[in-house]
Amino acid sequence: MWTVGTIRIFVQDETETAKQIIARLNPLGGGTVYHNFGYENEIFKLTGYVVGSGEVETLKGYTTDGNTHVLDSPFLSNQNHYVNTVVARPGNFICQRLDLTKDELEPVYIVDVELYKA
Repeated sequence: MWTVGTIRIFVQDETETAKQIIARLNPLGGGTVYHNFGYENEIFKLTGYVVGSGEVETLKGYTTDGNTHVLDSPFLSNQNHYVNTVVARPGNFICQRLDLTKDELEPVYIVDVELYKA
């Protein structure tokens, strides 16, 4: 089960990005010179389903609160992340069967969430 803060996400795709900060300089005298300035913390991108308009609004609210939120998944547990972006669009579902704790007529959203590891 995947959760970000208190929001359950039915994840369909997950990617992790690790990046080093390297400046490339090309002096007039010859080849490329590289300068290493460190690295960025990992970035996680999740694509999945969220059941309920209130859940999506809470998830979008995480992008403006300035706090870290716990990402829990089968692969990671209790890691703090900043929620950078949330893109949500309504799914084309007649009734939902993903989350049986909610009404079957709750709307289902397809979400893309970008998380920065704290």
